[in-house]
Amino acid sequence: MICATVLWSHERDAPKLERTIPPQAVSDMNKILVNVVENGTGRRAILPGITVGGKTGTSQDYRDAWFVGFTGDLTCAVWFGNDDFTGTRNMTGGSLPAMTFHDVMTLAMAGIDPQPIPGIAPRGGGGGAPPAAGDAGGGGR
Repeated sequence: MICATVLWSHERDAPKLERTIPPQAVSDMNKILVNVVENGTGRRAILPGITVGGKTGTSQDYRDAWFVGFTGDLTCAVWFGNDDFTGTRNMTGGSLPAMTFHDVMTLAMAGIDPQPIPGIAPRGGGGGAPPAAGDAGGGGR
């Protein structure tokens, strides 16, 4: 017979979760990132009926281009670049990376009831009501 003693258990020993970012700061940042998609360089990442936040990026000399985006359910990062430090023919994060995010997330979100992004009123009928200000720090699942 093997006798074992549990030395550490997450349920028992992990520190209790505590809020590190004030709800208003979470809401403000999410509003900025949703604006990038709805009105800025990330428009090609729009998912009809689902609120999306994100950030485009392009490195110097167009060597890298990326889009990092999120819904209330999922996060996805897309990067394009060359590993030999050559340019990408002027690719920006708002072009192919945002379009790829759109295509990947369209498939990933299929059949999912969109959850709200903390601090953001849902758009296009998806996601229910936004969480109360005191609950706005969670984000995703």
